[in-house]
Amino acid sequence: MDKELLNFLLNNEPQRIYKDDKYLEILNKLSEIDAKLQLLLKSKPNKSICEQILGKTYVIVSASEIDPKLHPSLFILDLDGEKVLVTFKDTIELLKMYFMIYKDQVEIKIPRRLTPLFGFLKKNGLIYLDHEDMTYKFV
Repeated sequence: MDKELLNFLLNNEPQRIYKDDKYLEILNKLSEIDAKLQLLLKSKPNKSICEQILGKTYVIVSASEIDPKLHPSLFILDLDGEKVLVTFKDTIELLKMYFMIYKDQVEIKIPRRLTPLFGFLKKNGLIYLDHEDMTYKFV
């Protein structure tokens, strides 16, 4: 522990540092606080759900982790009762727009930012190509 800090805490009475149990208790608490602060500085903070979506286009989380009422701008799609796919509503609307404009050419014309979401939805059977309209549709 830094001597200057101890002097400050003890009102510049360094001779009392080791004489009183109260000051030893203060030293122990300060050591605990220091250890916790060091741990916090080294640990990575958890990103918010929106930051995760911005980084990956979509995330898959446990259904209990998200409340649709708290996030009105999020699109939440139940996958299996326990897990949900979460993305922004605007992203889904943009994907639907590409479905209408490019019809069966979506795979070629879709922007790279939407490719992971499109691939996931297609691979898991959440969208399909309607052969009558030749457009992709959600299940």
